[in-house]
Amino acid sequence: MEDFENFEEYKKFQTEWALLNLVRELRGISNKGATPTYYSAIKLAKQVIPEVFNDNSLIVQRHHEPEMVRSYRQKAEAQTQLEGKPISPVDLVDERILELNQQIATDIPDKDLLVKELDKLKIVRSMLLPKSIQEDYILSHDVKSMKFGVEPINIKAKSSDYKVSENRTIRVRLIHPNDGEQSMGADLIYEQYDPENRKVRFVMIQYKIWDGELLYWSQAKNLDPQLKKMEDNLCRKGFCNCENGNNFTREYRYPFCSAFLRPTDKLQFKDSPFSSSGMHIPICKINGVTVESKEGNKILRKQNMKHTSLSHKVFEENFNYNQIGSRWMSYGEAEELYREHKILEDSERIIVHVQELTI
Repeated sequence: MEDFENFEEYKKFQTEWALLNLVRELRGISNKGATPTYYSAIKLAKQVIPEVFNDNSLIVQRHHEPEMVRSYRQKAEAQTQLEGKPISPVDLVDERILELNQQIATDIPDKDLLVKELDKLKIVRSMLLPKSIQEDYILSHDVKSMKFGVEPINIKAKSSDYKVSENRTIRVRLIHPNDGEQSMGADLIYEQYDPENRKVRFVMIQYKIWDGELLYWSQAKNLDPQLKKMEDNLCRKGFCNCENGNNFTREYRYPFCSAFLRPTDKLQFKDSPFSSSGMHIPICKINGVTVESKEGNKILRKQNMKHTSLSHKVFEENFNYNQIGSRWMSYGEAEELYREHKILEDSERIIVHVQELTI
């Protein structure tokens, strides 16, 4: 495995990794809990956070392409060296496509594997084409690959909307650094809309990188102030309470927790495989499971939080089924909170327009 060149590259990679997990969960929510691939998450990240996930991104550079695409890039690079002239990956793909078409045109009885390879190569070719050519393909592919009939209905720089049923829409809102995050303390907001009754509910998440087992407050930048902001702005102001004013309901449900910390596994090497076992823990439960070192450093251990946290898959499913997250509230109440913390500009509204829901 390849080590990082320096500490700055290491930090950049871990930041991108945390954001990628954030976007992956965004897509998982829109898929009603179906776990998306990291490849599809990277493509979505390039749409919603282009200032991070672009051609300069370490993750995009090394992990955004399927193995077959990377194989043809490597073949072209090697063939260029062997022949002493530029050979493009598309040239090699075209040669193989021509060969396959000729083989499929024969009268052999079984051609299914040849046809399957040809279909794959057509996709590979589209991915190898210049970005301006492949954008339409990627968007179309994303829509078709999403399960449960989910389709994006509105993708913007800081939010994406997904129609998950005829009367239900989910908006995922990214709070960029030096923006509302400074006031609210969250990195990501999931919102679920009930347009018929003009109601909305949400859950807010703060992401922090850990080593998969331990989260040290001394290494997690601004963690205490961020958690305090979420507690002050959400828990202490009643957003974790149901209509009856408490944190419980007569129906089956987890408490109305609206603010979570999401420790996210870091990548040890630049070519590490993408896998994450990060957990979501309600911020009101954190103090009860943290310990202090002899030096007074606050530490969150995975072993201690197992019974008070949710895996990302369970978290996504439970939010979709209204088993976690805030109570339902009016658009106006949510807009007031968002404007107070500069998540919305004075002229902005959170309403998901009816015409978008009928697409």
